[in-house]
Amino acid sequence: MTNDIRVYEVKVYDQAGKLKKVISQKALIKRSDENFKNSTSPLRKYKPKNLN
Repeated sequence: MTNDIRVYEVKVYDQAGKLKKVISQKALIKRSDENFKNSTSPLRKYKPKNLN
């Protein structure tokens, strides 16, 4: 599976402006793939169940 989107590393700063951590491209892509696999499909059509 190839990713057609561009992902850049993310730098996280605290309130004082000091760098706390850097999230790499690889980690972001992995997180995105896991979220895609574990989430329900937004294209899936749900049928309401009868409450009777």
